This record gives sequence, structure tokens and C-alpha cells, in this order.
Amino acid sequence: MERKIILEREVGIESPITGGPVKEVFALEKHDFRGEEYWVRAIFYSCLDTGENFTTLGQDPALDDLYAQYRIKHGLPFPEEIIAIRKRYGLTQQEITKMLGFGANQYGQYEKGQVPSLSNGLMIAALKDKSFALKLAKEAGEQIYKKVLSAPDEDVKVDPIEEVLYPVPHPTIYSGFTSPKWEKAKEMVRYLLAHLGPTTPTKLNKAMFYADFTAYRDNHASISGLTYNALTFGPCPANYTLLYENIPGVGYEDYWAHGVLGRKYSVSSNNDPTAAIDKNESKAIGSTHFNLNEKELQVLDKVIEAIKDLSTQEAVEASHQEPAWSQQPLNSPIPYHYASTLRLV
Repeated sequence: MERKIILEREVGIESPITGGPVKEVFALEKHDFRGEEYWVRAIFYSCLDTGENFTTLGQDPALDDLYAQYRIKHGLPFPEEIIAIRKRYGLTQQEITKMLGFGANQYGQYEKGQVPSLSNGLMIAALKDKSFALKLAKEAGEQIYKKVLSAPDEDVKVDPIEEVLYPVPHPTIYSGFTSPKWEKAKEMVRYLLAHLGPTTPTKLNKAMFYADFTAYRDNHASISGLTYNALTFGPCPANYTLLYENIPGVGYEDYWAHGVLGRKYSVSSNNDPTAAIDKNESKAIGSTHFNLNEKELQVLDKVIEAIKDLSTQEAVEASHQEPAWSQQPLNSPIPYHYASTLRLV
């Protein structure tokens, strides 16, 4: 198997082969899917005495990477896009299955993550064009046709700020294979600031980077879908000032320190202590509520614990130890497969 090594490091475990020392290896491996080859992130151990490699259950190749690259190459929609298309027309799974002419359980598997065939995937993607959807709906019955006909002619227009933050409106390796999630990005910032207190943009940039890349490592998708660039002071969300200064409830204060103008961001309460809380979808601190799911909250809490006691300079130094930064040319976007090599979190 063809392999590119990203990082090797010794770990404190014994080799099951010799009982001797072991190194952990982070790499990209070439895998085949439907007759095509793709580079996929992988983690494995290597026995230093014999050179033999072995893996644990949690170190299997990231097949989600493989499937995502295939979807992007061929223009196939991701599960969340497939669901959004169906919901746009107000259709049930049974109705859209009938409209598309798929097998009884086939479409439902696509919403759960199964990669469609090229023909089926492109047909689903073509439903974004309402005129095409109407042609199929007309053959599927009056009720389905009426639903499609009454659907919006176009998707809701994107916020101009969102267009700058997400110049590529579909998942890529630089977005953690996640579609743009502007609302999630706002919630991430608010949640981090609510826990960290007034925070410099440089440290906040590191917290955001660690949160999105940890989410990709642990849950196979970033939270926000933001792209991060390798800048001088470490990884930063692209256009981060635009991001931070367009979030309701987030403000900043400028200050002078050692003859240099600095800035700290902070979050204020939403002054709504009586708002209902769905414990599966949101979390409250005081009277501030956050629309984040449980997995996202776990990732953010993990990052907060790792970074909260670090000074801004210490956070920068920690980020400079990450291969995600050290192996990238300055000012270049960071591919999310480096999530596997995170050291701080």
C-alpha cells in the first residue's frame, strides 16, 4: 500500500509482538473506492524492534474521508444536502423515493450516509433545480406534484458575510467535509467566550482551530465548516475579524499594553433566563443559551479545558507544535486530515 508519513512519535505502550517500544504513526494512505484511488488519513503503531505495523479498532483508516472525496470529485450530494433537498419540497422519504423511482429502502440509506451510485447521486443533486423536480413529480402523482410546486423557487439567499467566510459553498477537505454552518460558527464563538472570558483574537483563533479539528478527528466532521489558514501566530479561521465582529452578543474592548494596542472579545448575556432549553440541542450558562448538540459541546469543553489556563503566547507556541501548522506553507489553508496529529487536545 502506498503511504505518505506525516508524523511519527514514540508512545508509552508495549509492542504485542516483542514487548518492546512502539511508535505511533500518522500517515496518508492510498485506498481504492469504486475503481478510483484516494489519499485517506490513517493512524497505526509500529514495533521499533521488528518494524511490523499494527492497529487498534480506533485506528482504522478514516473511510469517511474516502467517501467524502469521492462525493466531491463526482458532484454527489452529502447526506445533509440530500435531506435538505427533500425538506425543501416538503416530501417524506416514501414520496421522494417514488418520485425518483428508487428501491423501497434505497433512498433512506442515502440519507443515513451510504454513497449513492453516480446515476442516483446525480439525479438527487439535479433536484436542486425545481423545474427538473417538477418533471419527476408530475409522473409521481398529484399530491407530490402539488408539494413540489408550492416549494420555494430558490433557496434562501446567503448572508453576504457568510459568502465571504464560506467562498466554497460545499464540503471540501479544507472545511472538514462539512457544508457551511454560519450559525454554528457563531455559537462556537459565543460558547468559547462564555467559558474563557475576555479573550484576545489570537487565543480565540487557536480555540476555534482546536475545536473544529478535534470535532473532525472525533466525530468525522467539523462543527462550523470554516477554513483555517496557517498564519504567523498559528492556525486562524479565514477572515476571522469579520467572523468575530458580526456575532450578536459578542463585543470587544481595545486596550494598550507595553505600547501596543490590543483587543479582547467577550460575550454578553441574552437577558432571557426564562427561555426553554432542549437538553439534547442546547446548553445554558446563566441566561445565555447555545444551540449546539451534545457531541459538539463535548468537543468544545475538551478544548476549553486544554486552553483556558494558557496565555496568548503559550497558546501560540502550542499551536506551532502542531503538524497542522508546522508542515504548511505560511498563509496556506490547512487540510483537516491533520486533525489526527493534534497534540494539545
